[in-house]
Amino acid sequence: MDKTFQANFSAIGAGIGDYVYLEEAVSTSDPTHSNCGGSGCRGEVLKITALNGNTATLETAVHHAYDINCCVPWVQKLLNPVSGVTLRDLALDGSGAAMYALGVLDAVNLNVNNLTLQNVSCSAIAAVNGYNDSYSTITITHAGTNSGCNIGGSAVSLQQQGNLNVNGVSISNMNVGGFGFIPFREANGTFSNISVDGTGTGSGRLFKTNSAAHNVFNNISTNRDEGAYYQGITIEYFSHHNVWNNCKVTNNVTSSGSGANQWY
Repeated sequence: MDKTFQANFSAIGAGIGDYVYLEEAVSTSDPTHSNCGGSGCRGEVLKITALNGNTATLETAVHHAYDINCCVPWVQKLLNPVSGVTLRDLALDGSGAAMYALGVLDAVNLNVNNLTLQNVSCSAIAAVNGYNDSYSTITITHAGTNSGCNIGGSAVSLQQQGNLNVNGVSISNMNVGGFGFIPFREANGTFSNISVDGTGTGSGRLFKTNSAAHNVFNNISTNRDEGAYYQGITIEYFSHHNVWNNCKVTNNVTSSGSGANQWY
């Protein structure tokens, strides 16, 4: 939660107003950051508001603990991110042939509102590298998988993010075996009024956090997680300091004999 951190910013050409992605491995023997679990290492996107030599001041704060003696942290600059786009009032149908309905790569200050997304083999929304992005009033059907996708496979895949705001997402009638809503390698977001229904799909994890820190989750609901060992809401891989308000899990069908929720 420090508002500053140190790195060789001149080496990557980062300055005031730039966005950077921080990531940390799990040991000094993993310099390529490849052994942190299925959804990757600790990470988040931050914005630099001041720079003094090798010390950057941030708009928010550092939300994960990055240990130079332990876990080989690195910082990368987001190159020429698109800023300030508004996308609204659309129906996007992949007709079963498209992998993604909406791909959001290197976008900041984005506003996505009132979308209907359907009939894709991978993610209805696949986002990588974002900051201060907002998604609201989104209905998703026939999306999600658990393998074979390059930039995300769950119905909603939000990775390498900072300051996310998501309000009003309904996911139902997913593809067989599909995962639902997954924010990962992100921090300082607010997620509200999100429902995921796995009825009839033999679903993967319906709502899963990976390396998600210092977020607020309001009115998150899952219904009928049908995958073995998948318990509706799963909190995994370095997720910490999150607040959960009025969240519920109903009608799980699992062969594991486990309870409604799962923590790792």
